[in-house]
Amino acid sequence: FKLGRQEDSHEFLRYLVEGMQEAETGKAGKEKDA
Repeated sequence: FKLGRQEDSHEFLRYLVEGMQEAETGKAGKEKDA
C-alpha cells in the first residue's frame, strides 16, 4: 500500500466525476436547444 497511489486514484476519480458532469450538462444544453 502506497499513499501516493491513493492520492492518484482520488485525483483520477475527481477528474472522472467532473468529466461526467460536464458531459451531462452538455447533453442537457443540446436537448434544450433542440
